[in-house]
Amino acid sequence: AALRDGNDTVRVEVARALGRLGGSAVAALPALAQALRDGDFNVAAEAAAALGAIGPAAGGAVASLLKASRHPSPLVRTRVTE
Repeated sequence: AALRDGNDTVRVEVARALGRLGGSAVAALPALAQALRDGDFNVAAEAAAALGAIGPAAGGAVASLLKASRHPSPLVRTRVTE
């Protein structure tokens, strides 16, 4: 729910916190995959980084990550490939 907050900063910080949790954040996979399409590129970038931090358990988000690899923001594209 917090990844859909009306405040961009809140969404960025939530995605960042989930990334710090790494594999323990696997339950947030669907919300992070959806956040890759956020209108704020910083949110999308942090969601991509969080999915990367989750590691192989984030395999269910591969299709969303592939779409995000064509994001207009270079930051998002970079985070998808890290």
